[in-house]
Amino acid sequence: MAISNYSELKTRVTDFMDRNDIDGSVEDFITLAEAKLNREIESIATTVILNGTADVNYISIADLNIIEPVSLYVDGIIHEFSVTPKPQGSFPYYDISGTPQQWCIEHTSGGDEIIRFDRALDLPYTFRFTYQSRFALTDAAPTNEFLTHYPDVYLAAAIVWGCLYTKDLTAGSMWKAVLEEGLASAKSTYAQNKRGNLTVDPMLTRRTRYSYNLDTAV
Repeated sequence: MAISNYSELKTRVTDFMDRNDIDGSVEDFITLAEAKLNREIESIATTVILNGTADVNYISIADLNIIEPVSLYVDGIIHEFSVTPKPQGSFPYYDISGTPQQWCIEHTSGGDEIIRFDRALDLPYTFRFTYQSRFALTDAAPTNEFLTHYPDVYLAAAIVWGCLYTKDLTAGSMWKAVLEEGLASAKSTYAQNKRGNLTVDPMLTRRTRYSYNLDTAV
């Protein structure tokens, strides 16, 4: 019984509750569950696939709930390559299109948030973008690391709100116990990982002399 994305989570909440009076409310249960998870856990990593457009030097990320970007990889012919993050305004823009080497997060005058590249794309590249975010599953960002590792906690958190909605206090108490036990384990794991992680300044990892060629893979 896989629960790996937003759609599957909604289906499983409906299946487990097995009621005909919750139509149209399951998304609200998940949103309320995420409000609790956001209070309990500081942030989570989310990875999405972004599709670039040829002859355009940006990709909109307005639909994503970004706290801090982590990494951006472009899909090459043989394997993917890291694109170097830079502060906005710290790198030149090139007139000749090609494979992007640098990028930044930019807020446009219209209020949109975009990934801006140092050149227009010569091909409609596919990118893998990872960022720290709050709990907020959507069709644009249908999964996150917490749902991947703790689908039972996500499910229980949503069903607790479903039981409150249907006034099923007996089932609600059972699911609340499942939630609290799983959440305690998850919080402990996240705290250990946070203590164990070393933060590396991305400016120290940028390529200063060499860049990848997607055709030769060097």
